[in-house]
Amino acid sequence: MKEKFDIFHLHDAGIFPQDIDIPLFFKRFGKVVVHWHGSKLRNNGRTFGSKFADVEIVSTPDLLDYSPDAIWIPNCIPWHGLSKVNRNDDKIIIGHAPTNRFYKGTEYFLEAMDQLKKEYPNVDCLLIENKPHKEVMQLLQTSDIVVDSVGFYDKRQVGWYGVLTNEAQQMGIPCCTWIKPGLEPYLEEPSGIVNVTKDNLKQRLEELIRDENLRENLGRSGRKYVEKVHNNKVLCQKFLTLYKRTILK
Repeated sequence: MKEKFDIFHLHDAGIFPQDIDIPLFFKRFGKVVVHWHGSKLRNNGRTFGSKFADVEIVSTPDLLDYSPDAIWIPNCIPWHGLSKVNRNDDKIIIGHAPTNRFYKGTEYFLEAMDQLKKEYPNVDCLLIENKPHKEVMQLLQTSDIVVDSVGFYDKRQVGWYGVLTNEAQQMGIPCCTWIKPGLEPYLEEPSGIVNVTKDNLKQRLEELIRDENLRENLGRSGRKYVEKVHNNKVLCQKFLTLYKRTILK
């Protein structure tokens, strides 16, 4: 590579083993920003090469446990422009679209749903799996409540909300997910998010089933949250500011 660049923004670090290409290659031609997104950092920790980065960013605050000097910048979320479908029935549909049943606590979701359906005949469970994203969004629109993840105190769980939560928030649908202890300060309230574990999921869902006003209020709060915290223009400006500061280092 003959041309020198101002910044290399590397997602989940480099390509070679131990990200050795960062000090041997990328650093020779510009400043390096490493942007951690998840499993590589959680499973392997910071690699030898990644420690040569000028700046490290994490996409979720739980990753700060693995890279304490990193900067948390929330994910940019595509705006799908979809809203909740207002159905003409008395059903309460509770949706769940796990990418991985174990990590999302689907076992506990289904257990709670079995109990709730016996007590509330108007409650339906909508389990969405192995569908194209467009179809997932269309099904999600029909939900009154969405459950992203259920906490069961396993270290392998992320303990933060996923993209599904943000997609439900955009629709104005209240979303339940697990925010693990220690990460609550990073959640700007009101977020419209209901923090759930296997121990309180049924109770939290009952509160939402019984109270339409609560669902509507949480839905409005969630939409405002995603518009503010995951505002792409604001986040892009954060990146530009970070780039400028890094170049001047």
